[in-house]
Amino acid sequence: MKTLKQHIYENNFHKSEIKSDKSSLISLNEKLLINKDAKIIGVSSKKTETVIANNTEDLCNIIDKAIDKFADECSDFSEILDLNYIDVSGIARFHNLFDPDANPNYGKVKYIDISEWDMGNAEYCSSMFRGAEELISVGDLSNWYFTDKLNTLRGMFAYCHKLNFIGDISNWNVSHVDNFNRMFRQCRSLTNVGDLNKWKIKEDASKRFMFADSRIIKIPKWYDRNKEEFI
Repeated sequence: MKTLKQHIYENNFHKSEIKSDKSSLISLNEKLLINKDAKIIGVSSKKTETVIANNTEDLCNIIDKAIDKFADECSDFSEILDLNYIDVSGIARFHNLFDPDANPNYGKVKYIDISEWDMGNAEYCSSMFRGAEELISVGDLSNWYFTDKLNTLRGMFAYCHKLNFIGDISNWNVSHVDNFNRMFRQCRSLTNVGDLNKWKIKEDASKRFMFADSRIIKIPKWYDRNKEEFI
């Protein structure tokens, strides 16, 4: 399983020099063991205590502060913003969490790492990253564990034109999801999300335009493009 840093490093995304205060940067060797000269901006679990988000509004405020600080330290947004220090285990609503309309800097961030978030209480992930046009990676989400509470993934990654890495999400529990509409619409750089034929989909789940205008190579058999995109 590749880490976010491995993915970026192997695809030669990480080319810029570090211009921010070194005290706010964390060596990759401490966390990801890839390149001793590369850095990560944000929070290392070794250096920063966990911050508990009590509700969705609280979570938005924590992320706002983190991204604004990140923008000050890395004006070209070439580094990874690590948000794994935030405890989201009590959060049910992740709707529009990284909406560029909510904070202009959201639309500039290229690399976010939330691979370690505990999504066990999640119910609504609709439009979570929708419209984040500069976003390239959110980390490896293959270990995200959803319960039967999860209700909607509508538009989760829609219009993320540059997004090219979320990991293998074929093991996600989506058995109670009612709405997948536009989940990957216009994901023009994302080609591999794992084998979604493994997903157990509700027979009456809505899937309109789920993969429309996307570049995902392996479209699952349960998705009928003629039915979902042309009627």
